[in-house]
Amino acid sequence: MMSLRYNKHRLTFVCGSLLITVLFTIIPLVYAVIISLFSGRGSNLVFTGLENYQRMIYDDTLIKALINNISFSIILIPIILFISVHLANCINNLQSERIKGIYSIILFFPSITSPVAYAFFFRQLFAADGFLNKFIQMLNPNVEFINYLLTPIGANIAIIVVCIWAWSGYYTILLLSAMQSIDPLIYKAARIDGIGTFKILYKITLPILSPVLLFCSVMLSGGVFQLFAEILIISKGGPEHSTITLAYYLYQLCFQYIPQFGYAVSIGILILFISGIIGFIQLKLGEYKI
Repeated sequence: MMSLRYNKHRLTFVCGSLLITVLFTIIPLVYAVIISLFSGRGSNLVFTGLENYQRMIYDDTLIKALINNISFSIILIPIILFISVHLANCINNLQSERIKGIYSIILFFPSITSPVAYAFFFRQLFAADGFLNKFIQMLNPNVEFINYLLTPIGANIAIIVVCIWAWSGYYTILLLSAMQSIDPLIYKAARIDGIGTFKILYKITLPILSPVLLFCSVMLSGGVFQLFAEILIISKGGPEHSTITLAYYLYQLCFQYIPQFGYAVSIGILILFISGIIGFIQLKLGEYKI
């Protein structure tokens, strides 16, 4: 009788979670797929089948946005993982738990800061009258002010710097938590055998943390393909679409120009599809290495 009552409670919790998933994930996704089969401007939508998906092949802006997303992924994922691993290792090697906690709070602070707030700060940093130009002028009074955000290279560097600053702390804390769960006797035995600090990191710690690194890589891939707020505030996709991303292009189609909801939704499904494919490939590669 008691077990029957517990089973009913379990079923209640499962049904609640299932209902939330259906209402806020499955139904919106199905509705999005249906809307992607319609074309038109504003509310004047006409069923056109797969025309929106065919249109993507000839959309130069979409192709540029996709290339930018891939480029950001290739640059950001290795850099952020490299920085996060070494920061987590440095904090983990500290003896004082209090100092570990202080550093963890400092590094996690960007993760709880609004993207709008720090994006505005970095926009001002790289502007023509921003802090960077003023600092350079202090070193060389004859130098001319440069608006870095009006050059493709400068705008891309600004976006990359912002993402590294904003995201590295979060993944550092994830990796630090995983490192602290490793048995200290493993490190003690390695040091007795005369293995150095860097060899311990690359030969012992990283192989043990490979599932966590894989998880971080998948999460970063999804984050890069959803890159939006930083683009909107810092560069607005410019100059010359050099920093436009799929998420920002979707926003333009929905809210900046005359709305093309069908085509915009099809781009959203493309983002979901690409993120899923990349995540699947990463998981398979991770299984192969393990």
